[in-house]
Amino acid sequence: MAALQKLFQYAFGAALAAILLLMCAHSGVMAALAAVVLMVFLSRWETPHFAVWLFCASFASRAIMAACVAAPVTSDFALMLASAREWAQGSTAFASQAYYQLWPYQLPFTWVEMLLVRICDSESFLQLVNCVVMAGSNALVYLTARETATPRAARMAALLYLIYPSALCLAPVLTNQHFGAFFLLAAMWVFLARRLEPWGIWRYALAGVLAALGNLMRPEAVILLTALGAYTLFMAVREKNVKALGKWAARFLVLLLGFACVMAGANAAVRTAGLHADGLRNQNPLWKFVLGLNVETGGQYSVQDAADMLRVYMQDGAGEALDTYEKRVIAERLGMPAGEWRHLLREKVKTMWVKSALSWGIGHFREGGTLHLLWGGKVHGATVYAWMEEADFGVRAVMTLLAFWGTFMGARRKRTEMEHAVRAYAAPFVVFASFCAFLLVEVQGRYAYMPHLFMAVCAAAGVDMLAKKSCRREEKTE
Repeated sequence: MAALQKLFQYAFGAALAAILLLMCAHSGVMAALAAVVLMVFLSRWETPHFAVWLFCASFASRAIMAACVAAPVTSDFALMLASAREWAQGSTAFASQAYYQLWPYQLPFTWVEMLLVRICDSESFLQLVNCVVMAGSNALVYLTARETATPRAARMAALLYLIYPSALCLAPVLTNQHFGAFFLLAAMWVFLARRLEPWGIWRYALAGVLAALGNLMRPEAVILLTALGAYTLFMAVREKNVKALGKWAARFLVLLLGFACVMAGANAAVRTAGLHADGLRNQNPLWKFVLGLNVETGGQYSVQDAADMLRVYMQDGAGEALDTYEKRVIAERLGMPAGEWRHLLREKVKTMWVKSALSWGIGHFREGGTLHLLWGGKVHGATVYAWMEEADFGVRAVMTLLAFWGTFMGARRKRTEMEHAVRAYAAPFVVFASFCAFLLVEVQGRYAYMPHLFMAVCAAAGVDMLAKKSCRREEKTE
């Protein structure tokens, strides 16, 4: 009888499993929820080498995506890759192009690509390097979350990011965001890591160096530095004495010193190499605001704005005439009616935080592309894209809800828990600073890449809060 009962249980389980698999194949949201449930069970796995296993799993998943998806090299990425190949051949003529003359801060990433091209001039090799860096970022999500949450919550947050489709689909895209986000998250971890306390003041100098390296790859360090400045202020105020204020101020100043030294060295190197007379200084700082205030494009890139800007640049160069033109455009757009402001801000928030960034990796699928499976066979691209969009929304919704819950409930912690609460606010500061910054400047779906790494760290606090609430309810029930 017992054997018959077990047989029935297995048969019933197999039937339900078949139903669930078909539901997941039919709906990306269902697949996302199933994956999240699986991650909950996997997060129970306690091992001292979890970060290593996570790195390997993250690398493998992204490498498979890069191998399966033949993403075309487009936009700025194509120009930088062509420039890197030219540089690898010994020519720096590319630096005279309008792109590098207006935005010379793109030179460091082009230099990195040049070094990689010298090793192996293959897009597949560059994508493989992307996968390594992305896997490192995923591991850093876990390590950073460990500083602000329990080990299991940190594992859950890292596993959640592991299956995040928008991040997965950027693996074949040759963007500078992979390197930039990795170094910025590494800077945050070094700044918070308790295991590095024996390093003393030098850990903060290292954090500054890492932040500068991230800024050289992609100029987003101002967001991290603002967040760490706010964190430093909160920690100093919490201790309520002048000595503590001086201690935290010294730490932050050392971080800024490390940052400034690296940036100064990079600027000097660019000038010495004759690539740009003004080093890495942005020659068109108002451009992002011109795009970000364009209500017709929802704050995204505008072909018409680009044509108008380049016309002025070709006539008068980068200087007072270009600044005057862009200031006039910005002033006109700032005076838009309240209804247009509401529409613009709503569209910008949706682009950055609600919609997916899948189009950069698999956007060509929507036009009838095909996904070639490693084990053979093909899947129609439009079907895959729709399914991935649903799955992406599901994972993003879970991550955002957990981040919201952790931040909201963290504000209600008892006074005795405030040190932990303030530490947990380091990552939310980055997300909030990003949210505010992109209300004014240009937005694209992929620009959320760096903030979403920190959002995943925030999600760990939400997992902790839910676990504590569940434990309290069980205690009351007993």
